[in-house]
Amino acid sequence: NLDLTLHTRYFQSDLGWGLTRDTLHDPPYEVSMAGRMFLVGPQLKASFNRNTDMNLGGFFRVVEGVFHGETPVTYQDANVPSVWHSNSSDWQFEGSLVYRSGIPGTWTAGFDCLFNTIDFGATLDSRTSDTIEGAYGINRNIAAGGFYLQNELKLPWRLELISGLRLDLNSAFSPSLSPKIGIVWQAHQKLFLRASSGTAFRAPAVSELFMPDMIVQGDVRVRANPELEPERIQSYDAGFTVKPFTALTLVSTVYYNVMSDLITQQIVLSGGQVLARHSNINSAVSWGTEQQIEWEALPWINLNLNYNYQNTENVQREEPLDYIPFHSGALRASFHRSFGNIRAQGSLAQLLVGERGYVEMQNLRFFNQFLMIEPYTRTDLYLKCTYKQKYWASLSVQNMFNADIEESQGTLAPGRFFSLELGARVF
Repeated sequence: NLDLTLHTRYFQSDLGWGLTRDTLHDPPYEVSMAGRMFLVGPQLKASFNRNTDMNLGGFFRVVEGVFHGETPVTYQDANVPSVWHSNSSDWQFEGSLVYRSGIPGTWTAGFDCLFNTIDFGATLDSRTSDTIEGAYGINRNIAAGGFYLQNELKLPWRLELISGLRLDLNSAFSPSLSPKIGIVWQAHQKLFLRASSGTAFRAPAVSELFMPDMIVQGDVRVRANPELEPERIQSYDAGFTVKPFTALTLVSTVYYNVMSDLITQQIVLSGGQVLARHSNINSAVSWGTEQQIEWEALPWINLNLNYNYQNTENVQREEPLDYIPFHSGALRASFHRSFGNIRAQGSLAQLLVGERGYVEMQNLRFFNQFLMIEPYTRTDLYLKCTYKQKYWASLSVQNMFNADIEESQGTLAPGRFFSLELGARVF
C-alpha cells in the first residue's frame, strides 16, 4: 500500500542565435544562450484503504543560465561583446488526499507551495569581465502556494457535478480565491453533454517583475516591471462528445474567456530607447471553437483530426493579442503493436499554424503597427521500440521536411531536428 519514487534529472543546452552585428570586434562574436538544470524529487503514494489515497511529493531544482550577446555603452559608438549570468534555486512541495465517500461523492483536498530564489547578475564586458556602465544585478526571493478542495458528485439522471475552490497565496500579492463548477450529462448511451465555468489566477514571474534589462535585436531592451498585477481569467465552455459508431468519436467545444490584467510586452519609446516592457492589459477576451474527430481504423491504428478557431482582442488597442493564431489544427496517425517481447509504437503528425499578428518593434517608422506572420505547416515523426518492458529506443523528428517557420518577429524556428533516446529499467 506504499510506493516511493525518486526522480532525478540533469539537462544542459546551448542555443545559437547567429553572430553579433555591431560589436567593436572583428570577427564578430557568437550570440548564444546556454543553460544547465539539475533536479531531484521524491514522491510518496499511500493507499490507506479502498476509499482513501494520499500523495506527497516535491523537488529541489537549480538552474544556471548564460547569455552571450552585445550591449551598447554610453561612451562608445557601437556595442561591446557582453555576457550575462543568472542562477536560481527552487524548493517545491505538494500533497493531496482523496476520499471516496459514496453518496456525497469523491473529495480531493490538496496543497502546493514553491520557494524560489533567483540571482540575476549584472551584464559584463566579456573581454574584461568588467560591469558595463549602467548595468546592475538583483537577488530576489518569492514564496507562492495554494490550497484547494474539489468534489465529484454523481447525481440521478446520469448527471455528474464537479465543483472546486482554490486559494492562492503569494508573498508579493494579496490572496486570491478561484472557484470552478462543471456539469456532465449522459443524455444518451453514446452522447455526453458538458459545460463548465471557472476562474484562474497567475502571479507575475520573478523575471517579469525584477529581471535587469536584457538587450535583444540590436538596441531593443526587454525591461521588467515591478508594478505588475496578477492575471485573472474567467472562462466559460460547453460542448458534447458523441460516438455514432464504436470506432468513431466526435468532440466539439465552444469557449469564451475574459482576461483582466493579462501580462504582455508593450513596445514603448523612452529616452531614445526602444523598450519591450512587461505590462498589464486591463481587459482582453478570447472566444472560439475546438473540433476533434478520432477514428480507430484498426485495433492498433488510430487517426485523429483536430481544428481550433480562436479570436482574441486586446480591448485597449482593439487589436488581436500577439502571436495567437486564428486557425490551427493537426492530423495525426498513431499505432501500437506487440510482437512477442517487442512492443512498437509511434505517430506521424501534420501540424498547421495559421496567421497570427504582433506589434512591430524594430522599424520605428511603423512604431506599434500590428503586422501579420505567414502560416506554416510542420511534419513530426515519433517511433519507439521496447523490449521486455526493460529496454527501449525512441526516435523523434520535428519539422521532418525542413519547413521555414517564423515563430515570432525575426525569430526563426529550428529546421529539421532529430532526437534519439536510449533507456533501460535497471531494477
